[in-house]
Amino acid sequence: MDTRVCEYMIAVAEEGTISAAAEKIHISQSALSQSLARLEKEVGSPLFERRDRKMIPTIIGERYLQTAREFVSLKEDTYEKIRALSHNTEETVRIGICNQAYQVISDRIQNTLKQRFPNLSINFYRYDSSAAMDLLKSGTVDLAVFARKTFYDPSLLWFELYREHLVLIAPKNHPDTISPDNEPLILPNATTFLYGLMPEEFLKRRTAQITYKTADTHEMLKLTENGYGIALVPSRIISPESRCRVLDYPANISYSIYAAIQKQRTAGTMLEQVFHAVTELSAD
Repeated sequence: MDTRVCEYMIAVAEEGTISAAAEKIHISQSALSQSLARLEKEVGSPLFERRDRKMIPTIIGERYLQTAREFVSLKEDTYEKIRALSHNTEETVRIGICNQAYQVISDRIQNTLKQRFPNLSINFYRYDSSAAMDLLKSGTVDLAVFARKTFYDPSLLWFELYREHLVLIAPKNHPDTISPDNEPLILPNATTFLYGLMPEEFLKRRTAQITYKTADTHEMLKLTENGYGIALVPSRIISPESRCRVLDYPANISYSIYAAIQKQRTAGTMLEQVFHAVTELSAD
């Protein structure tokens, strides 16, 4: 994948039009249109569809964009590490963070730590909560932000950042009620923490249409917004700008987002200071 093309497609998705995206990334509309056409020919499928004068990602487009964002993030992370090595002035903290928490609190973590520790390099690694302890205890990450219904581990310094609950969302034009026999579902992958929270009666719904599965809660939201089905998602990933509606759902499904570091490795270190700075944050 070409990171330049990835950045072009991300701009189209974020701005909603070719003209606005071209202005944002400082290229001509014709050049951007040609780049999109070449990419769609290479992929073999449209990546966007036009609705109400907006460029909306297709299901193939959403999958491409997910990988494109990861690819661009990897490039930026690599360049940041190279710059840090060349200047040799920064300490680095590796933060493993689950998808649903990344969308809610990563910007606040980044801004707070940068203000408090100007020379600190912060690298985020997105993963599912099911891998949290393995990554933290193996030393792959220095600090983990993860989801659990309950949690206790005496070998770690840990803190509950906030409570979360799942809500049922549907496209904006969806009726107030759901049909149990004919509702396409958007589900988390079976290996994810979120899948383990799905109610049995919700999973047993029989549909005549395709059920989409993804490990990314942001992708679940986007698929719902674009009319591909209904989904149970963390309430905090929904913003006033989200193009979906929240429906009544009888089950009360909640869990917590925690932060943790290894206790034995961090006493008196900058990482312990970083951990305490993170614990002062909340998602509210």
